[in-house]
Amino acid sequence: MAVYNATPHHTTPHHTTNFFSPQDSFFIIDSENLTTVQTKLYGFSVQDNGIYDEANRPKDMLSKLNGRGVYVYVEKSADKITVMQDFVGSYGIFLYNKDGRFIISNSFLRLSEYLRTRVRISLNRDFANHFLVMGMTSLSYRETLLNEVEILPRNAIVNIDINAQKFALEYINYHENTVQIDSPEGMQILDRWFARWTQFLKGLVDRTGNIEADLSGGRDSRLVFGLLLGAGVDLSKICIRSYQGKQYTFEEDYRITSEMSAKLGFTLNNSDNFTGGLLNFSLDDSVSIPFYVKASTHNQLQHKYTKFEDKRVKITGGGGETLREYWHPADKNFLNISRARAFTGALKKELFASNQRIWETALQDMEKAYGFPRTAPEICSIVYRDIQQRYHNGGEAVESLLANEYKISPIMDEELSQLKINNQECTDNDLLFAVLYVRYCPELLQFRFDKKGFNPDTLEFARKLSAKYPRHDNTPVYVGEFFFSIHDSEVSQQLEHNNPALEIGSPQKYIKRIFDSVPIRKLFATRFDEEICMYAEEQLIRIRHYGIAYCSTVVSAAKILKDIITSEGVCGSFDDDLREFAEADFKSPSDALFRKILRAKWYCKRSVLNIHKVFIRAARKILKKFKTA
Repeated sequence: MAVYNATPHHTTPHHTTNFFSPQDSFFIIDSENLTTVQTKLYGFSVQDNGIYDEANRPKDMLSKLNGRGVYVYVEKSADKITVMQDFVGSYGIFLYNKDGRFIISNSFLRLSEYLRTRVRISLNRDFANHFLVMGMTSLSYRETLLNEVEILPRNAIVNIDINAQKFALEYINYHENTVQIDSPEGMQILDRWFARWTQFLKGLVDRTGNIEADLSGGRDSRLVFGLLLGAGVDLSKICIRSYQGKQYTFEEDYRITSEMSAKLGFTLNNSDNFTGGLLNFSLDDSVSIPFYVKASTHNQLQHKYTKFEDKRVKITGGGGETLREYWHPADKNFLNISRARAFTGALKKELFASNQRIWETALQDMEKAYGFPRTAPEICSIVYRDIQQRYHNGGEAVESLLANEYKISPIMDEELSQLKINNQECTDNDLLFAVLYVRYCPELLQFRFDKKGFNPDTLEFARKLSAKYPRHDNTPVYVGEFFFSIHDSEVSQQLEHNNPALEIGSPQKYIKRIFDSVPIRKLFATRFDEEICMYAEEQLIRIRHYGIAYCSTVVSAAKILKDIITSEGVCGSFDDDLREFAEADFKSPSDALFRKILRAKWYCKRSVLNIHKVFIRAARKILKKFKTA
């Protein structure tokens, strides 16, 4: 099979209907059956005159793609297939290429399930170790949980010759970080960016009331809010979303945004304009969607409870870290993001070694792709844009669009990325952001920021720089209506068989139940140490927000192990099997008593280590007092 046809929805053991179909949402393109591939836009493309998805896709879609949006586009002609992705590489294009056969998909999990009954696949042990203890996202540039599958770089285009059954990769040069801010070209890029997005937002607000815009006390979402002010739209038609609660900086954020709403005259969290019904996902849907999107790249899963009948657009400040100072540690500090240090003995050494190997390979890949040595400061921004932002903001955007919520971030604009974030006269990495504020929304600088604000000297330099280059009136002009297919008729039909609403937290409880199951634990223990499961349990208790993350990675790894075992029955020789058994490290699936003893031993080790750390800290404080005295 190549691109799958739609499959009928079915009833699950939970006595509800599954509305999410992996076969409809993700493609498989197999070199052995290219003639069945169909042209389709997975996701949406943002254009000056609207939002295009599969419902309103024009015939010349390929020529219109500009990197803006969240999509993978498959176009088939008589003798060629082209697969193109957005600027961020939000979905990811996963490639199997072995023995003259290639298979690609925009979902790692979907590809693994397809491969397991057709070819033999094997576990990438180092990546698995890295995946199980990574901080939030993988630090891998190309590797995945399977040795035979890689994720292509975000700027890769796949060109397939149907007759020859071969493919070639083409790479887009986005020219990131190449244009000086203090130049006519740099300021023209800024003015085009502002004009493009203010016009787009004006057209969007005129077209639909199903718009939500994030606003916090930080700098990213506030800058995007400045675009709404610059567009002159009626803010009463938009839900300006400001979150409340004790998590992160929400409490402080809400105080700041409340001050802004009072002075600027808009209402927070106004959802009166939303239209359309809500389709309740089944428990299987809510659990499956993030696994199909993020398996092998991310451990914080966004579980969707509903799908919107009328599509909603969410305007965010996602990706702002690429345009300002955010993540610039020394090379070795990247590895500290993993949780390998939390383990003990031989396992700790193995996890560190695996993470080191994955990171070393990623550095080599990035050096080769961009021509920068690993010590260059540019490597930090490349790591964030090509890895962290892709797997985090990109992955979350895909999760959301499968629920008919279209996340759009004007900051993640391919043209804006061409600008350098500072210059020789002002080396502050906040300079580009400062210029954006003083040039387009200076009124928003009067409100405090929840964390770091701008250096006054940097703001003053930004004002002089902006005054040096007069604003250009280069608004992109489009003729006719603003295109956006708002209503989803399929959801309207499905609403006739709607599910009861899921209880909040039920997907996480279900994942924990899977994590605790005997088959998962025994399967996991055939390849990995039981201490990894104990760590996942500890995190679930200790971390309130996304505590389930490490349980989710165990479930993902076990699922891939099951696919690998299935594939081993498809092909391979007796000699291959013996060699694999000989080379594998066997971990005994422990019975209940042994697990209790092992867990008690592990917690004792951790307690001793923690007590040891307390004594060391106390001794250091005492020594410091003596030195100062």
